[in-house]
Amino acid sequence: MAVRIKFYGALKHEIGIDEVEIEGQVETLREAVNRIVEKLGDRASKALLSEKGDLRTGLLVLINGTPASLMGGLDAKLRRGDEVVLDRIEMIEVEGGGL
Repeated sequence: MAVRIKFYGALKHEIGIDEVEIEGQVETLREAVNRIVEKLGDRASKALLSEKGDLRTGLLVLINGTPASLMGGLDAKLRRGDEVVLDRIEMIEVEGGGL
């Protein structure tokens, strides 16, 4: 059994697929992200990583339904059979006028 990575929303369209499985040993979220980038190339790298190599701002990452930020962020531990969900949260500012 592999670690399953699911992409949603704009991130799914930017990367070009909705799901990928990572076979073999994957111990942390950082390792999983690196394997995704190796497997999918530049599109995944630009969509997921900042220039510093951290996750881009605005990404929502869940591991088995729990926010990765509560589990150690990129250092969160993964086990075979885990499901990682990635989505991008985008805010739209709305300005309005008076009466």
